Amino acid sequence: MKQRLETLPGVVVFEGHVDDKQVTFPNSDRVAPYVVIWPTPAYEGEEQGLAYCEPHDTREATITVAAGNIESVLNIAQAVSTMFHRVIIPGEGEWVRTEPFLPVQWDETVKPGRHYLPMSFKLYK
Repeated sequence: MKQRLETLPGVVVFEGHVDDKQVTFPNSDRVAPYVVIWPTPAYEGEEQGLAYCEPHDTREATITVAAGNIESVLNIAQAVSTMFHRVIIPGEGEWVRTEPFLPVQWDETVKPGRHYLPMSFKLYK
């Protein structure tokens, strides 16, 4: 997932954390575009045969898109959705975007404040 996201031009990719020193443009208080992957460990999916012997593990991840303006967040979110939703990745499975489908949010608890959008995905093997 991280390798695919790193192909987004001009977007910094974090996994499980955000490095505050890398989220602003140099010599500026403007927030640079970035995404954060919040993965979860695999678990047994709901759809099992009656014998419960089929390997059917699933994983989930939330990808948070953030930037200094709404337009950048929406453009990057669309690129992320296109990159993963209903895309079969060899050796992994099919990622599907799942609920909740949220609007762009504003975070003023960090400085500088930023727009962000969490997107949930589930991997079906």
